[in-house]
Amino acid sequence: MTTYDSIQPGVNQTERNRILNRALTRQPDAYLSKIKLYGDIAIYDTANTSEFTLNTIDANEVIWVVSDIDGWWNISEPEMPDLPRGWGDGSYDAIGRYRNRIMTLNGSFLTQSPEDAPVARQALLQALNPMIKNQGASYLITTEFESSIAVVDAQEGANAQFVTYTTGVDLEDGPLIAVGDRIVIEGIAPSDFNKAGSGYLVTAVSDNTVTVDRDTDGNYTGDPYEVGGLIKKITKRLASKVRLSGTPIINNTNARGRHDFSIGLKATDPIKYEFVAGDPDGYATESASPSTAAAVGSGYDGSMTLTNSGDIAVPIIVEIDGLTSIPDSTNRPTITNATSDQSIIVNATGSVASGHKLEIDTYNREVLDVEYVAGVVGTVANGRSKVSVLIDWIYLDPGSNTIELTNFPSGSTVTIYYRSGWMG
Repeated sequence: MTTYDSIQPGVNQTERNRILNRALTRQPDAYLSKIKLYGDIAIYDTANTSEFTLNTIDANEVIWVVSDIDGWWNISEPEMPDLPRGWGDGSYDAIGRYRNRIMTLNGSFLTQSPEDAPVARQALLQALNPMIKNQGASYLITTEFESSIAVVDAQEGANAQFVTYTTGVDLEDGPLIAVGDRIVIEGIAPSDFNKAGSGYLVTAVSDNTVTVDRDTDGNYTGDPYEVGGLIKKITKRLASKVRLSGTPIINNTNARGRHDFSIGLKATDPIKYEFVAGDPDGYATESASPSTAAAVGSGYDGSMTLTNSGDIAVPIIVEIDGLTSIPDSTNRPTITNATSDQSIIVNATGSVASGHKLEIDTYNREVLDVEYVAGVVGTVANGRSKVSVLIDWIYLDPGSNTIELTNFPSGSTVTIYYRSGWMG
């Protein structure tokens, strides 16, 4: 700190006043604040199942900050309204659709040295590259939080893989944090938890302490942790499959190495889906093997319950394994969403060969007969003729949806891939 006595003799009074006034002047707040770097925005490459994390400090000590995602929180405009069939002429329902979601990802990166800027720039362009080559095989992911709980102390486990944090509240008084939740901690070295891309896994909660496992995803590096700040629980990760809309703009703004970027993105499906870790495309799955004798027909029945936690109806992908025969040509295998009264009926000639699966995509409105060889996709053929002409392309309404399976052959399995969806 500068004091009056510390000023070297021989400096005139005017210069002394200038030095003291400058020393006592409050410094402006840093534009890029580590406190807010939660690693809550990422670009996910489906081909390599890897995330390029933003709002973080990476392994090269480059600070990445997103200032805005213009268009992410807006509701897309409808392009065509619903047109239900009503003329009895065999025509299909025309389900309305929304316009593409157009977004702009704005932000900055700041390197520790100007010489590091070309490497950081190349890293950003490399993360955007799959959006060009694979025409949208990347997701833009944002993480949302709730519950801000103050941390007052921390204690490491045997090798710092497990860390127990002491908070200022009794966690057993309410559903603030539970075992299985994912959390981030303000003050934690971002280069540690952000490599997993989804925070720390809570392994134990007792009184006012919470224990986390920093090695759940195999990404623990032994980085030091820091105490302080807030615990924030991850509530959901929203993802939208995107591709580039125009040329990315990356401009150098000062000599130190700060660059501002503006990246135009387009999502042909404007719904933002909940991203589920573990699946390359972020789907949750539910399977059922119909085993109850069908009330009508000679096949077997089953059911499952799927929950759409979002605010808009979402499509599903149905995968039917073991459909090597049709038990009853009159009462055919049927998948029904009892909540929305939508059904998919397999034709009497809809069976597939052994080792094949029938896959129904209700978003793209296509049916495929897919051959699997040792678990790997072989041939893929059009299977639209294997289901009824006036098919209902099943969507999941917001909330709980009951899926009923009727008249399926013995040993068959129906798996449904789905994700909760939000529009705003």
